[in-house]
Amino acid sequence: MLTAFQKIYTDDKAWARVLFADTSTEPFADLIAALQVAQLKKWNNDGKTVKDVLEILELDKTIEPSTFSYFFRTNRLLA
Repeated sequence: MLTAFQKIYTDDKAWARVLFADTSTEPFADLIAALQVAQLKKWNNDGKTVKDVLEILELDKTIEPSTFSYFFRTNRLLA
């Protein structure tokens, strides 16, 4: 199922928007969580930094990278 989503959402911005879609139902929330992990791994493999990800998600204007220091060590995702 993740592979099917990856084929549909090849554009990073579109993919990111899917990751943050409505999660009001538990099965959909589980899918979104799995997609988030898959996307973070992809970005990590691509060498994206936290700053890069915030720009992709268009959050760079509202959220500082230091907000994610609890989740990310150094300036690499899932390091």
